Amino acid sequence: MYTFEQLQKLDNRQLTTIFEQAKSLLLTDLVGYAFKGVNSNPITAWLGFKKFIKVFEKTIEGYAGYNVKVKQATSAQHALQNLQEKHLKHGFYRLYENQNTTFPPSIVIDYACEKNSSFDPARYLKDYLVAVESEKQNLYLGKAFFCAFGKKIFLSYFILEQFKPIEQLFEKP
Repeated sequence: MYTFEQLQKLDNRQLTTIFEQAKSLLLTDLVGYAFKGVNSNPITAWLGFKKFIKVFEKTIEGYAGYNVKVKQATSAQHALQNLQEKHLKHGFYRLYENQNTTFPPSIVIDYACEKNSSFDPARYLKDYLVAVESEKQNLYLGKAFFCAFGKKIFLSYFILEQFKPIEQLFEKP
């Protein structure tokens, strides 16, 4: 069993083993919550998105979500950036169950979504999300890819842990 903090210390080889042995999850396990997240690739710290928040919702069209910008300070907190709510949300995506047998049973996070600008490089991202053995049953491991021209290029793993219900995310402390 792992914790959010323990997973952040593992290398890609170790994360690959965990990803391949992970449990499947249901879309309904994610809906209604915001999850704090951390990318495993050190370059993401330099690019300004090592830490993030992911939100998962059920909409009229199906399952969807978006990322939320957080302060990148080295503290463990996932504090929202000092922006208006509409400017904090970015990287919109659709969610569906993976039908590809190349990966373990997973949820697909597909950024090829009309809410993202056609010039937004996020439109070329596709993530696969699995559940990780943990005491709290709210820990997830994602594998992010850049997908274009029929190619799928691995970018990074990311770790998610349930943070708070969506309705509490933008409340002032």
